[in-house]
Amino acid sequence: MIGIAGMTITPGRHEISVAGTKRWTWCALDAIGILGALGASGSVRSTDPHTGASIEIEFVDGTPQTDKHLFILA
Repeated sequence: MIGIAGMTITPGRHEISVAGTKRWTWCALDAIGILGALGASGSVRSTDPHTGASIEIEFVDGTPQTDKHLFILA
């Protein structure tokens, strides 16, 4: 894997797309956080680790346009 600070150019389960450019992240939290921190419009695509179902969330100016939630157990 080639990457830094949570983002990589190696395809993986967690993909972000901004202005037609795709990159991948090490985890779903990185994907959501990067678009939010940049205030970017784009999308996050990931897969459910249990079912393999595709999950996609659109962002506009860093804000998710969905009622889906990310739950992280501490």
